[in-house]
Amino acid sequence: MSSTSGTIAHLVQSNNTLSAEIDIAAQSTVMRIKEDGTLIVDPLELINCSQYGNAARNSDPMIGARINKLARKGNSVSIKDPVAIYMQKFDTSTLVLVKSEENQVPLPDGVITWVRGAPPMGLRLHIQIPTGMLNDAGDQLTVSDIFDTQTQNFINHGAQFADYITMGVSGVVVGNAAVADSITCPCAKNNGDIMPEKGTFDGIIRDPRGVEQHRLPMYKFRVR
Repeated sequence: MSSTSGTIAHLVQSNNTLSAEIDIAAQSTVMRIKEDGTLIVDPLELINCSQYGNAARNSDPMIGARINKLARKGNSVSIKDPVAIYMQKFDTSTLVLVKSEENQVPLPDGVITWVRGAPPMGLRLHIQIPTGMLNDAGDQLTVSDIFDTQTQNFINHGAQFADYITMGVSGVVVGNAAVADSITCPCAKNNGDIMPEKGTFDGIIRDPRGVEQHRLPMYKFRVR
């Protein structure tokens, strides 16, 4: 997305990086067992045991558990080339362009342009109302005339578009791989064995330092 000043908005967050992505994918392939020999399959137990990602996030425990399940079944798991975190989807189904109070139309062609890549492997998205696209009063329409029929809000800031974008990474699964021996957990526990608190969730994910974080959608895998 680009502002009128030409500044590009980037996904910048410590948990949503290529290194974090690879770390989770690699470490979650390790089979873990409890002291009594029971295989660990619970997402939170697994992430606390293997110490990958952040147990306080919505996505990391589930990502790890899904990859671990694939590995337990005798699959080799890797990240699809070219390796990147992609915009897999941009959902505009609830967005309309308001030409007048009585005239709301779906976003016309030319408003959304994929500059680099395209779903499910989009890297750069440009949103702009083409010059000459007018409202019913004859004035040039702008991005601020885009309205969400579900939230009943206009687009007033470019950052609002983040709510409509699904980020993720694609993986490749190859079958008939040898399953490595299961091993016990390291002595240290990840994030102090964080468990979600019941009845106090306010819609914001925070790490142990109190830093607010957003959810990262589940990784998607293609079997070949």
